[in-house]
Amino acid sequence: MSSADCATVARLDEAITACCLAAAAFADAALAPQRVTQIAMDCLGLLRAAHPARGTRGLDMAAFRQGLRGPLGSLLPGHQEVPVEVSSLHLLDSQGKLSEQVHRLCREHLVPLQALEVPWPWARLRAEQQQGRLHETLRQLPPSLYGRARMLCITHPAGEARTLRRAWGELWGKVDFFEPVSDWPWAQVAGWWFACPMCRWPMLVETDDHQARVRCTAHAWRGVRYTLDLSRAEGTAAPRLRLAGRPSSRKSWSSQPVVGQPASSDHLAFQEGAWHFTTVAGLVEKELRDSVHEEVPEADCEMWPADPYPDAYDMRVSVQTAHGERVFRVDVKDWMDAAALARSLTSKPLPEKFICVVVPDHQESQLPTLSERLPATHYRAFTVSRFIQHVRAAVQGDA
Repeated sequence: MSSADCATVARLDEAITACCLAAAAFADAALAPQRVTQIAMDCLGLLRAAHPARGTRGLDMAAFRQGLRGPLGSLLPGHQEVPVEVSSLHLLDSQGKLSEQVHRLCREHLVPLQALEVPWPWARLRAEQQQGRLHETLRQLPPSLYGRARMLCITHPAGEARTLRRAWGELWGKVDFFEPVSDWPWAQVAGWWFACPMCRWPMLVETDDHQARVRCTAHAWRGVRYTLDLSRAEGTAAPRLRLAGRPSSRKSWSSQPVVGQPASSDHLAFQEGAWHFTTVAGLVEKELRDSVHEEVPEADCEMWPADPYPDAYDMRVSVQTAHGERVFRVDVKDWMDAAALARSLTSKPLPEKFICVVVPDHQESQLPTLSERLPATHYRAFTVSRFIQHVRAAVQGDA
């Protein structure tokens, strides 16, 4: 598929998603009118932007609302190429309620049905879609490439295009979730962008009259925060950031200088949803693997094993004991809400094999909730430190 074709598909997908979200807002009698108006205006703006003409003439709120009652094709970019089954849909029925076809359309476009019930903010919805599409793409890879692709999502989520192509090799183009950093004004100052030293993704830039504040939205709590004197950002020399946060990690990322990179079209970065759900989450998994290797050298760690299928859990840790091989199947979770995590795990079919749920050490307070709400026959919750102690005890014959 050519880049132009990919852009057309992306515009159509975004337009359909915006229409579904707006239809759900109009159909929700319990939603405050002000909130309905806000969602509808946001979706109308997104729909206008999805059209190549940028601001399609005649597409005002009245036309938008009427179009949701069908046929849908009248609202979509490139409607001549849209399948008739989609273009003929009526998202709202004659009573203004969601038609039954909406849920099917949402499933096909990876829109979580919960997003229509609340409804979700657009940014969250797009992030979920990006995550779903990336995971779908990864699962279609042969097992021999799956683990390598997952690791590249962690180690190379952004950078200069030639560098990324070399790193991704034959996977370049198969996992095509990159966007030009030049399209992200929030990540730029004076034509430069800055990669987080932990996750390697563009950091958020906020400026005032004399200074820029730069931070990673995922890792600011770990001290990844910087400042930049704006007078030093001008010119051809790449500016360096000054560390402003206090590192909370025992790793030495804070000793690495953060130097600006050109915010040009040949510098690319993962879509935000793909970065948040795959790069950031994968970094926590990689850190656990590295800690196990460091603390228990006898342990063999396999990331994302195909057991019983790729991504059933995050890591297989095996050690030799006096009684033979001992295997720990690990699912690494970094959630703020332990109750929501427990609901997410128990809403799915129970795992075929026992799973160790491992959370970061700073989330030790989550263990009582997880232990109470997860079935003990299938799960046991640990912090990173407690899990490593558990593995070490197995090697020494104490567990």
